[in-house]
This record gives sequence, structure tokens and C-alpha cells, in this order.
Amino acid sequence: MDPENVKSNLVLILDYGSQYTHLITRRIRSLSVFSLCISGTSSLKSIVDLKPRVIILSGGPHSVHSPNSPSFPDGFVDYVESNGVFVLGICYGLQLLVQRLGGIVRVGERQEYGRMEIEVVRACGLFGSKEVGHKQTVWMSHGDEAAELPEGLRWWRAASRGQWLRLRIGSGGFTAFSIIRRVDAGWNMEDVLNEEIKLIKGMVAPDDHVNLRVIWGYKERERVMETFERDLHLPVTCVDATNQFLSKLKGVVDPEMKRKIIGKEFISSFDAFGQDLEHKFGKKPVYLSKEHCTLIASVPWAWSCSASFGDVTEGNALDILRQVDEIFIQSIKDAGIYDSIWQAFAVFLPIRSVGVQGDQRTHSHVVALRAVTSQDGMTADWYNFEHKFLDDVARKICNSVRGVNRVVQDITSKPPSTIEWE
Repeated sequence: MDPENVKSNLVLILDYGSQYTHLITRRIRSLSVFSLCISGTSSLKSIVDLKPRVIILSGGPHSVHSPNSPSFPDGFVDYVESNGVFVLGICYGLQLLVQRLGGIVRVGERQEYGRMEIEVVRACGLFGSKEVGHKQTVWMSHGDEAAELPEGLRWWRAASRGQWLRLRIGSGGFTAFSIIRRVDAGWNMEDVLNEEIKLIKGMVAPDDHVNLRVIWGYKERERVMETFERDLHLPVTCVDATNQFLSKLKGVVDPEMKRKIIGKEFISSFDAFGQDLEHKFGKKPVYLSKEHCTLIASVPWAWSCSASFGDVTEGNALDILRQVDEIFIQSIKDAGIYDSIWQAFAVFLPIRSVGVQGDQRTHSHVVALRAVTSQDGMTADWYNFEHKFLDDVARKICNSVRGVNRVVQDITSKPPSTIEWE
């Protein structure tokens, strides 16, 4: 990898808060082109100093009609025109371009989220061999739309429901289309990994060990211990901080507060154990003795807390969720479809449902099953289970898990929903 070549072919992304910004970064890097993401409100000097070949303006939750909506810096248009920098505007980024260049952006008649079909209305090399009339499924998430384009920009693709797609191509020096395919591909992740390995080796002596914290999701403790002890043959210390976490979460129902508490307690438990190691080994816990590698499985319930609504310490919500999730995941494995699903989990809902079990009326809990397909988690579609599979899983859950009498399936894509519920 030639560092100078990489720098001269930089694709710079100005981030305006889109959930897809890092996905854009990854997709460009997968083409062996280096991309870098910075704030959309960065100064003109910071942009100029990076000398980008291409600039992408990301989408975001803002509206160009809002008084405090973010924008690129003054002088940006003159800079890209005079230096031949190609610009691609996506969603909010495109609306920002249209407005700043003299076009008209209006509030859409309706907001659009999720899948949408678009159609090629004018032949263009950007779409490869796709001919006029070709249709393609894309993901939409927007409220505003470009009503009138500035001089020099043209429509190239349209949404099938009468709304124009937000990707436009223009002509001239200021071009809202990606020239990435013409950028020299000289960047690759393997070179980056080799450079990082050299950096780490320079920081850590051969006889030193680093204190690690591993996040591995559901059943984290069991999987971490098994991997490090059986596969890596490393001595591991497991610290169960369940009581510490649950005591802090007691009475908390707001999901954002739950996230902050869990994150804070992870760091707190990690630091506390590091201090114990400092006393034991007589030095800072960045590097440990040769004979001992320490890893914290801080709390086996941490993942479950984000899949359970309300106060997670109330009743036996976490026990129920763990049992339901175990049945669901094992059923997926038994059906031979585990590798076809991006993510699957159960959700404990904060409601009770009337049911009939054992000839008696019950008023028990409701759980939801969520399974999605995806490439990277940024967009996702719900997994279409066979009817018999769902029937079998629902029966197992209601018959095996005391306190549950209703099972529902989440069939919402991302967007408009996220994969997780809280």
C-alpha cells in the first residue's frame, strides 16, 4: 500500500448523523479505496487539508428547513468547483446541495420508510448496464424531497410511487455523483492490520499480557470461558458482577438510562478489578504477569436487560427471557437455519395477556420473537419462518416456560424499526 497514493485518492464523508454513514465508509473501503468520515460541520480548512478526491455528504435526521440544521462550511462550493472535487449527496446531503445551489426542497406529502422500488429513467454509466425501465429495490427513510433542481442537475432515477429518488447526477465542475469507480484502488485492510500489529508489538513487550474486556452478547460468560480455556488454552478469571449491575438497574424503566447504567457499570467493574490486579502484581494493570491473563465476564444478564422492557429486576422477567431465548435459538439450530439468520432473540414485553392453560384462565406474560437477515446490521429484513416452525416454537415456549401464555413474531424491517426493541 502506497501511503501517498492512498492520500491522493481519499473519499471523504461529511457525516450529518445518518445511521448509514459508517456503512457508506465500509462499502467504499470494500472497493479498495480509502475513506474517512468526519463531522459534517467541520471547518473548510480541515477539509482542504485532507485533499479529498471525492466528498460524500451523508443523510441525517435533520431538515434543511430547520433553523439550526447543520451544513457544510462557507466556501465549500467554491473549493470543490475550483479543485475538481467530485461530490455525492445522499438524502439530507442531497437536499442540502439542492438548497445551497439554488434549488427548492419541500416537505414531502408523506414520510417514507423501508423498502421502495425505483426505476432508471435515463441511461447512465453510473448504473452499469442497467437500461431505462430497469427497477431495483432500495431502502428509503426521508421526509423532505427535492422539488426543483438547481441549474445543471438532472433526474436519473425515480421512485415507482411518484416520488423522485434522492440520488441526482449533474454536469460540470460541481457533480453530485460518485466518481469512486475511477479512483485508483490502492488500499486494503490487510495492510492496515499489519501496521496495527507492528504498532501493538512496539507497545507490548514479548513477556507482557494485556488486560482484556470482551463483549460477546448473550450467554457471554459461557462462550468466553470456553473459547479462552479450551481453544486458546489461556488461564481466565471470571468475575460475576450480576448483583452490581442489577442493583443499579433496580426501578429503572427508561431504555436510555438502562444503556448508560450498563455501560458505566461495565467500565466500573473493569476498573475495580484492574485496581485489585495492581495491588496483587504491584504495578498498573495495563500489562499483567506472564502467568495470568484476566478477562471479565461482567454480568450474564447484560444482553437480556436490553431485551426486557420496564424494570428488569421486577419479578422473574430475566429468567423468563433467558428460557424463551434458549428455546428459540435452539429451535433455529435444530431446524438447520442458524447460518441463514443475521440475528435472532426473544423480547420480554411489559404487558400481560389473558389465556387458558390447564382449563384455567391465566393472565400471563407476552414474549416476542425477532429474527432478521442482513449483511451488516445497518438495514435488515425480517426472517420468514415456515408456519410449522413458528407453531412448534410457540407451543414449546408456552408449555415449558411458566408465566408465558402468548408468543408473537416481529415482522418489521429496518427501517423503519431497529433490530433491537429498546
